[in-house]
Amino acid sequence: MNAVSWTVIVTLLVFGLVGLCMARKIRNGDSFYVMDEKAPTLFLVCGICMSYISAVTMSTGPGVCYENGPFVLLTTAQPGAWLGMLVAILFIGRKMKAVGCYTVPDYFAKRFADSNVTCLALIIMVTVMELYGISQLVSICTTLSEAVGLPYPLVIVLFILAIMLFCVPGGTWGIMMTDTLMFIVVLFTALVVCPVIIYSVCPEAIQALPESFWSVRGVNQGSVANGISNMILWFTFFAGSPVIITRVFPAKNDFAVFKAAVISVILIAVISFLLYFTAGLMRGVEPELAARDLVMFQAFLHHAPPVLGLVGVAGILTATVSTASVLFCLAGFSISRDLFGLLNPVKQEEANNVRRARIAQAFAVGIGGVAALLYPSSGYDLSLFACGTFAASWLPTILMSLLWKRYNSTAAFYGMFSGVMVLIVLQALLSTQAITLPDTLHYIISMGASILVSVCVTLRKP
Repeated sequence: MNAVSWTVIVTLLVFGLVGLCMARKIRNGDSFYVMDEKAPTLFLVCGICMSYISAVTMSTGPGVCYENGPFVLLTTAQPGAWLGMLVAILFIGRKMKAVGCYTVPDYFAKRFADSNVTCLALIIMVTVMELYGISQLVSICTTLSEAVGLPYPLVIVLFILAIMLFCVPGGTWGIMMTDTLMFIVVLFTALVVCPVIIYSVCPEAIQALPESFWSVRGVNQGSVANGISNMILWFTFFAGSPVIITRVFPAKNDFAVFKAAVISVILIAVISFLLYFTAGLMRGVEPELAARDLVMFQAFLHHAPPVLGLVGVAGILTATVSTASVLFCLAGFSISRDLFGLLNPVKQEEANNVRRARIAQAFAVGIGGVAALLYPSSGYDLSLFACGTFAASWLPTILMSLLWKRYNSTAAFYGMFSGVMVLIVLQALLSTQAITLPDTLHYIISMGASILVSVCVTLRKP
């Protein structure tokens, strides 16, 4: 095996052992689910950043910047996502934490006290979190298989074993601790490795690239309307994302949440700029790169000093495995806490709660790994569909339930249901080419359907 293969194995092993060591922190259900609500600002910042920085940030996003220019994303989708994060953390997350939520379906149970609403929210949560986690696995494992030459099934198995160690023994403690250490790797990659590459290739790349490459509209000269649409869409994706919302739940106080939100958005903006600017410059020195999602691998392995390049590869790995572990962790939490609570409302002993939570974690990760192994579909398309499902179903329901006292359980149920069904139908029609729509418009239509149904049902029912 070459140095890159060893980097993959050692990175996963080290962080897996860190997650395993966090088992000693678990005393009861509270420590497993929300760290006894004692997470400091540092943990929150690293957790939020690592929840944002995913396979899309490290592969698909740089691929778009390589093809069309870095400022297309940095001035449209990215600012929308950052604003959405602030809404998710400072408004939705804080409100849910204030009523004692451990999971997002917890909020639906407390707000509506309706088993049908809770059950639908739970189904959406588990299904979409699994799909989203699978998308992260497929994306990074396919990329590694192509870039390094490791067999795809072997990479999947290595990642699943590592994620098991992150999630199962220590719950949120394991996730937060590994996220903190992983963020150091990602931050070093962005602040040190990327500038070294920029310094190395910048003179040659700038001369080779056209002026339009550095414009807000990019090489393809996309319309302003399309840019605004992308900004709004990514705002809704992140504002309704349980991955971001739930990062607030372990916080020790509101002040830590406010500090973490501001610091996280600033750090994410800096990291995104450096990654995407580096990817854009690569177009000037390697204009014929076939697999554009591999542009950061190409940059780290061929345009950085060997040791720094391996650190960059480790940064890509940690970003993806961190997001995947959080996704499977949240799915497991919903199974062990929300699903079990619906089926068996009798209070259980703490030892049984923790044991059940660990079994659910193992089940969620295992199912995701098997699905990624057997059905390696497009990782980016799955990520987009997962984010769109939350935006079309949960986001309108959560916002209206927080802002509108009259909003009731019937409206919540039919609002979520209509948003999901319209999205599924439109996605199926688009996939079979029965209809054509502008990119991502079907997500906005689905969200509009959810809002319309929710408002109509609320106004009709006294």
